[in-house]
Amino acid sequence: MSKTILDIIGEKSPEQDKLLAISHEIQILGKQNYQQISIFLSEASSVLSQVKQNLIISFKNELEKNMNLEQNSLEIVNQKISEFIEEWLKSKLYFAKQG
Repeated sequence: MSKTILDIIGEKSPEQDKLLAISHEIQILGKQNYQQISIFLSEASSVLSQVKQNLIISFKNELEKNMNLEQNSLEIVNQKISEFIEEWLKSKLYFAKQG
């Protein structure tokens, strides 16, 4: 399976270790019960929020660069990019849970 731009950005992100740790913890907790995962995610929400924000910035910068757009020209679609990143993170965490 080929990697997407977002996968590559995620791997380069300084938060990659945090995301991997969260994914690993979800994988471990998934073998126990759903309630434990819910509690963990509630506690990890601030970390995930920071990871999401940094991915949004990196993704927009990479898109602007690859599309030869002016800096900050994608601000008008910021909400859509944010939703896209959120769904991508959910999928990463979902597949971590599946193990």
